Amino acid sequence: MKQELRDRVDHEIANGRIWRAKEILRGSFSGDFDPDRCEAYGQVLLQMNDLKEAGSYLFVSGERKPGYLAAIDIFMEHFVTMKSKNRLLSLPGRIHRVNVDDWPTNLVDELNRLGFIDEIRKYQRGHIIHSPSRKWTGRMAEIGCGTLIITLTLLAIVGLFTVINLLVSM
Repeated sequence: MKQELRDRVDHEIANGRIWRAKEILRGSFSGDFDPDRCEAYGQVLLQMNDLKEAGSYLFVSGERKPGYLAAIDIFMEHFVTMKSKNRLLSLPGRIHRVNVDDWPTNLVDELNRLGFIDEIRKYQRGHIIHSPSRKWTGRMAEIGCGTLIITLTLLAIVGLFTVINLLVSM
């Protein structure tokens, strides 16, 4: 997490505006997965007493500090009972778009210990944003939209010439 972002968050917390710190951090999740940002967001959620949500972010951050464990346990109660295909997508912070091999080591070790790492790898193959099948379907969507725009433009031009010909012939 960039120092500038951390400074802004710390400033808001110091001034008693935890809600604003939460907004700043939530808005910063538009990029790639960042374990430090997940931890910072989890810390803010802890201060707001949103334990289940805090636990999810602290869980994926890979950090296991004593103050985090109760929130992580609350999240895990829900996580372990989910259908296997929903586990990956239930993880926050855009982590599902990052290959499991690039996740924090503590997180991978814990998922492996729980017996979930293989199923997550299986379901992740279809959800990583840079997978070949995603590129192909994205490319097809781009081609389809491009074709539609060109067709509509040509129809508009033909229609304009038709109207002009009708007006001139009158």
